[in-house]
Amino acid sequence: MKKKAFNILAFLMIILVAGSCSDGVDGINGMDGVDAAPIQIFEIGTDLLFNPAANWYATPFQTFANDESIENDDVVLVYRLEFITSDDLDVWRQLPRPYFTDQGMLVYNFDFSIWEESDFLLRDQIFRIVAFPSEILELTSNIDLSDFGSLMKSLRLNQSDVRRIQ
Repeated sequence: MKKKAFNILAFLMIILVAGSCSDGVDGINGMDGVDAAPIQIFEIGTDLLFNPAANWYATPFQTFANDESIENDDVVLVYRLEFITSDDLDVWRQLPRPYFTDQGMLVYNFDFSIWEESDFLLRDQIFRIVAFPSEILELTSNIDLSDFGSLMKSLRLNQSDVRRIQ
């Protein structure tokens, strides 16, 4: 009789524990609460302006640095539009990135602005800034940060989520 009661009790415990587990709130790979945190994507088209104090060209764009919804431990990534293919596909490259041109070498980088170290300026540059909670990286290891398309897919975002800044 004791064995039967124990088996029934064990069965009920398994059902109660299994019923209380969930896969998260329809989040990224079922991560609880992460999808409630803001994932932001800004796009900016700009000419970089010369900053004589720093001796480099930089964008005056600092909206993402001053955005109160971006936390200190958020991940901030920047991508530069490299080119558009003949099939109208955008090719984005993650910064920092060095480039070698006929005019010499230049390096695109960022902190709270986007800047270029070179002796010449490339005009009409387009950048995308992505900010998201660091918990996403802590809870999953399958996000390829170097591939903008893969990042968008992993974060379950599409082009309508990109906030264009003029």
